[in-house]
Amino acid sequence: MKFASMLGAAVVAAMCHPLLAAPVPVRFAEGVSHGFLVLRDAKGAVLAQGDLLQVPRSGEIDKRMVFHFKDGSLFDERVTFTEQGVYALKSYKLSEKGPAFEFDREISLTPATGAYSVTTKDHKGGKEKILKGTLELPADVYNGMILTVVK
Repeated sequence: MKFASMLGAAVVAAMCHPLLAAPVPVRFAEGVSHGFLVLRDAKGAVLAQGDLLQVPRSGEIDKRMVFHFKDGSLFDERVTFTEQGVYALKSYKLSEKGPAFEFDREISLTPATGAYSVTTKDHKGGKEKILKGTLELPADVYNGMILTVVK
């Protein structure tokens, strides 16, 4: 019973103090890489083929993951980040187009200013929606960088 009380107190304490993340330190500089990707469904049938490209440029890393679907759809994610002491996201862009997606979508994010833009276009009626604004983002935003920061 004493253990259950201590566990309950620990859970309550954890809920009262939100977890804080921290920027991920750079242990090794990133270099050039090129991966060949295949996206399959649960039964193993090929849905799309793509590439994962990474190129260092003047203290920044440009990373792109692109999938070309059999139905002509396109998934294109582009990320630029710096690696000066810690990894820092500089820009993020995502494009999803074609019948493989519920609707066409263009997303961009600039963490330095917090500016974002989301444009969606319905496949059926062609209706377009645009959302723009700013967000207060922490220094440890890692969209599109998961493979890099978990190494």
